[in-house]
Amino acid sequence: MDMKITRLVDSLRKESFKHKRCKRIEDRIKQKIYEAWTEKTKSMSKRRFWSYLEEFWIERSTMRKILTEWEKLKTKGEDITDREVRKVNRWKNYKNRYIEVNKEKKIEELNENQIWYIVSLRIENPNMWYKRLYTKLFIPEEKIEYEKVFWEKKLISKRLFYEILKASGLPRRITKWQKRSMIQRIKDKWDYEQYISKMKAVYGSFKALHKWQVDIKYLIDIPNMIPLLWLWYLYQLTFRDYKTGMVLVFYGIWRDQSRTVIATETFAKMLEQIGIDVKKVVLQFDWGAEFSTLKVNGVEGTYLEYVKKRLWGYKIINKKEENGHVESFHRMCEEEFFDSKFVKDLGMKITPEMWLRYNKHLTDPIKEELLKELHKYIQNHNKYWYSSYWPRYAMFRKRSPIAIAKDDRWDTLRYDILEQFMWAYDIDRAFTMKRKSEYPLLINSIINLSSQEYPKIGHFSAGLSNLLSTLSTYYCKDNSILL
Repeated sequence: MDMKITRLVDSLRKESFKHKRCKRIEDRIKQKIYEAWTEKTKSMSKRRFWSYLEEFWIERSTMRKILTEWEKLKTKGEDITDREVRKVNRWKNYKNRYIEVNKEKKIEELNENQIWYIVSLRIENPNMWYKRLYTKLFIPEEKIEYEKVFWEKKLISKRLFYEILKASGLPRRITKWQKRSMIQRIKDKWDYEQYISKMKAVYGSFKALHKWQVDIKYLIDIPNMIPLLWLWYLYQLTFRDYKTGMVLVFYGIWRDQSRTVIATETFAKMLEQIGIDVKKVVLQFDWGAEFSTLKVNGVEGTYLEYVKKRLWGYKIINKKEENGHVESFHRMCEEEFFDSKFVKDLGMKITPEMWLRYNKHLTDPIKEELLKELHKYIQNHNKYWYSSYWPRYAMFRKRSPIAIAKDDRWDTLRYDILEQFMWAYDIDRAFTMKRKSEYPLLINSIINLSSQEYPKIGHFSAGLSNLLSTLSTYYCKDNSILL
């Protein structure tokens, strides 16, 4: 057979091709590499084949991925032109995430309603800053409301945003000076561009939705939550993906291992529905007692044994900074949701009579109102949020967690489940059922049935609400809605 690898090398040399790390190789180059591999001599190994490509800075792992990817395309009978069309569509969607900014408008040109729109954002969300206003307008409903007030699609400038806040006399948002000083030390110690390129390589080396950081957040130190604590939730258990930043959140009144196991099983079943092989998923914990006592007495514990059997395995960190992604989400959630006027108003609704005559029925309407807003906040985070941390921004730009997952796993995942069911769940509902182990099975059934029968409806639409009511009535002791 013709050894086409020599002709491939000649063509790459003519166009002076050099592969840059963390940069996508063009499809036409991938096609040539695959054709050269299929027409190689029978005795040639992959290592020998790669030795011809080494001068073009193509790593052996990259070459293997190309061959595997193209073999799948050949098996499915897909054409390369379909990939090019998807690439063009992704670029169009990416450009749509840019919002045009009007840098000429001054504060004197604004009317009272326009000024009040910005001021009220800061009043209702004390930690609101310009980037969060920018992200907020990715949500279609919020963009419509903005255009009604400002009469144009352009966003006000960063300068004008802070001039309005300064003129109104509102206090500044609280910033973490320690984080700023840490980044400054990195800049002073060595080349910041070198640090960025290193972190881009780290992010690029992970698969989407395969490494999750897990942590529990105490809600007892949030001022707005103090009036609500003993009626609602004390703790927030968060699963956050390392690469995409996607989150799945559970709320409960205790931080025991029983709730952690139920939440982890629910998380695993949801990943299976999405199309992830859970035997390749790694969870990363701190040294909290709800996860393990391995750091204290050297005993792994029942929960970690369960994780090893159910998933690929786990990692226990040595420093809190290693769980920085999930810790940063806890901070965002506190600033953007729990510190908001909405949660404060919910606390004002609880009267002294309700404290004295506390029972489940009295607080259920308020609790459901909180959960409904939590669902919406988590969904908007997964669909619209993007990171402005420079190494991540240099890697992913303004892609949302779901968009990053689509780019990384474009042909294998069920994105309707990612968009409809990755939100906040009440883990305490498992303890109102006849058997706690049925809680993950119930959620799994809801996802499976709703994705088949109601593929285009939301959680609070009529069809899915009826389905939830029917299933929860059958499985639970009471008639309350499960989620």
